[in-house]
Parts: sequence; structure tokens; C-alpha cells
Amino acid sequence: MLLAIAVVAISILTAEVGYRVGSRSKRREDEHLRAQVTAVQASVLGLLALLLAFGLSMAEQRFTNRREIMAAEAGAIRTTFLYADALPEPVRSQSRELLRRYVGERHAFFLATREEAPAATARSQVTQRDLMRLATALAHEHPDWDLSAGYLDKVIEMIRLEAARELSLAARVPRTIHVLLVAVAIVGIFVSGMAAGLVRSRTTITLYLVPLLFSLAFLVLADLDLSRVGFITTGDRPLLRLQHDLALEAGR
Repeated sequence: MLLAIAVVAISILTAEVGYRVGSRSKRREDEHLRAQVTAVQASVLGLLALLLAFGLSMAEQRFTNRREIMAAEAGAIRTTFLYADALPEPVRSQSRELLRRYVGERHAFFLATREEAPAATARSQVTQRDLMRLATALAHEHPDWDLSAGYLDKVIEMIRLEAARELSLAARVPRTIHVLLVAVAIVGIFVSGMAAGLVRSRTTITLYLVPLLFSLAFLVLADLDLSRVGFITTGDRPLLRLQHDLALEAGR
């Protein structure tokens, strides 16, 4: 919320400063200056539009990738649980219990704040090691069983997807893109305000609409990039549904 207020305030303030500079210019009646400012305005706003499209495309790709990995991770855990159901006791019960716990830990990671996330990850990694010990012990005990080999493969795939999800959360739009966007936007909004000031045309479009539209686009980009928090999130529906299904299995 503070970021949104800051971006909107800076954008409108920049337009206002540009307008005042233009309206107080001694060369305000110079047609050549007006033409130059208008040309610069068109060029900078065109560049800003390209940069926004590029940045939003990068953020959307990363957002979609995170959502797909979450769905794949939930699917891998479900498949591992189905494999575990066919294992002999006591490995069957131990694996099923660990998988239920693991789903809860992965969901807790999704809900965790940035400060809580490392501890949530550490808890799920402990459960991963417990599952791997069970799977490898079963594979060593029954090396000729396709079921034990398949179960081990599923546990490994589940762990691989957890690591992929962690990496996808760290893959953000480069900070350089954010800085470049803000810099070009400030220049573009300032020049737009200056162009309006040169003709003493204090229009809502120039002084408020352009800054507000840039602010909205920039905030959507930032929100997509965060993924877990904000107004646009990947959601936790796959894990919630899986958690519900495994709880039903436990009640049977």
C-alpha cells in the first residue's frame, strides 16, 4: 500500500513540476521549442510503453511458471501418496503420515511471510529426508520390486519440484528493469507536463491520467512479481484441495 501511494504521488508531483516549468518558460511562445518538446514526449512515452510491455511480459511468465510448478508439485505429492498406499506395512502407514504432514508444511510455506519462509522450508526438508530414508530402505530391501523403485522415483520427483518452486519464487524481474521503468516514466511524465505548461493547457489527461495509468501498470508488474502476497497471487488451491483429499483418506 505504501508503494502504491508513493508511486502515484511521485508521478503526479512530477507532472505538476513539469507543468510549472513549461508555464513559466520564457520561450513559451517558441513554436520550435513546442515542437521539440512534443517530439520528445512522443518518443519517451513510446519507449515507456515498450518497457512496460516487456516488464509485464516477464512478470507474467514468471507468475505462470510459479503457478504451474505449484500444480505439478501437488500432483507429484498425490501420485506419491497413491504409490505409498500400495506399499507393505509399516512403510505404508509411515509414508502416508509423512506425506500428509508434508502437504501441511508446504501449505504453511505458501502462507509464511518472508521472515518465516526459511523455517517453513527447513521443516519440509526434514520431512523430505524422512521420506527418502523410507523409500531408499525399501528399495534396498526389495531391489527386484518395481513398486519400490517407482515409489523412490516419485519421492525424488516430489523433492525436485519443491526445489523448482523455491527457485521460481526467487526468479524475479531484474531490479534494473524496475529502475529503468521509473526513470523513463519520470522523464516522460515530466515532459508531458512541460508540454501542457507551454500551451497553458492544464488538462486532467496530462496531469493526472497519464501518471495514474503508469502507476497502475507499474504496480500490477510489481504485484505479479511478488506472487505470494498482494492482490494477484498464485493461490494455494492445489495444495488446499490435496490437503482436504488426504484428510478424507485418513478418515476412511
